[in-house]
Amino acid sequence: MTAVELSIVTPVYNEASILEKLVRRCSDAARQTGLRYEIIIVDDHSTDDSERILNELRTAYGLRLLRFERNQGQFRATQAGIKIAEGEWILVLDGDLQDPPETIGPLVEAFRNAKPKVEAAFAVKSGRHDPVCFKAGLWLYHRLRKLGRGTDLPAEAGSFCVMRRRIARQAAEAPFTHVNLNAVLETMNVSFVTVSYVKQARYDGRSRLGWRRLILEAFNSLLLSGALARAGVLLSGVLLAGGVLAIFSSPFPANLPLAGGILVAGVLVAIAVFGFERKAGPIRTTLKQIGRSEGESTR
Repeated sequence: MTAVELSIVTPVYNEASILEKLVRRCSDAARQTGLRYEIIIVDDHSTDDSERILNELRTAYGLRLLRFERNQGQFRATQAGIKIAEGEWILVLDGDLQDPPETIGPLVEAFRNAKPKVEAAFAVKSGRHDPVCFKAGLWLYHRLRKLGRGTDLPAEAGSFCVMRRRIARQAAEAPFTHVNLNAVLETMNVSFVTVSYVKQARYDGRSRLGWRRLILEAFNSLLLSGALARAGVLLSGVLLAGGVLAIFSSPFPANLPLAGGILVAGVLVAIAVFGFERKAGPIRTTLKQIGRSEGESTR
């Protein structure tokens, strides 16, 4: 059996109308790299006609398919695909064609030409087509993200990337349901190169994640990176200092309820930070240790 050099992992959910186009474009792009490849599609329990279409495409394109019995989210689907991937290099891209498969070639080429110590190549958006409210949320997310400590990935680097199998397999063990893959890799402090691309508008204008999952993914990504803890400590300090100042300002009796409320808020924020860090701190430490050991093995 011929060894696989490149595995393309794509999670999908209710994308029946574009599956043939997705698979065809991925196959064409992968073929042009000259590498022996496989395409792994993970169906996150789609409720449309995806299952039937994917089974037909499996025969035509030699796909490897996974289907969840219940919806588990994009990151879990990505992890499942990575775990069965056989390639020495593993490439991940979204299945909604916002990440154009034609970028696979430049991404692989940049990784191929990178120094041996480089562990990943990220596709970085030079332009995007998103609603204003979504861009506003991204702006806030990226401001908070700067409080974390990692490899300082560009703000527009997402989960569209290619990485060495040992790095991908470790990322696939991260115990989160909803988190961005780039937050996991950044916490692992991977060394990387980048390729610029323009993210396309969604073909039907509707995100499959929904606002709840988008917010949860952003929250967990900030939690994992340590940015949320630092923001919480800063906010708690400001509230506690404000409460103390209110107590000693004049007139004292009139300010007492306000001061008490501010102090209680500061304490509650500190407690929340402590609680979140009890969960995320050990995970972050483990990922950083893995990243250091994997990085040393490539040098």
